[in-house]
Amino acid sequence: MGGTVGSGARSFAEDDPWLTAVLDAWHMSDQSLGTLMSEIEFRGDPVAGARTWLEENRDQVDEWLAAGERIQP
Repeated sequence: MGGTVGSGARSFAEDDPWLTAVLDAWHMSDQSLGTLMSEIEFRGDPVAGARTWLEENRDQVDEWLAAGERIQP
């Protein structure tokens, strides 16, 4: 049977502070999101399009990931 959520339940932020920090730092402008969507459409494959976008926007992605690295263990 499934567990219940109560006052003793841990939050997502407590369970994964690194990912929480990365998601908090994540922001895409309309232009950035548009280029990602265009790349996916151009490639005809979401994975290939996302990989290409990631390679071409590494500085932006590194900023998001750096937020997670600033988390104290």
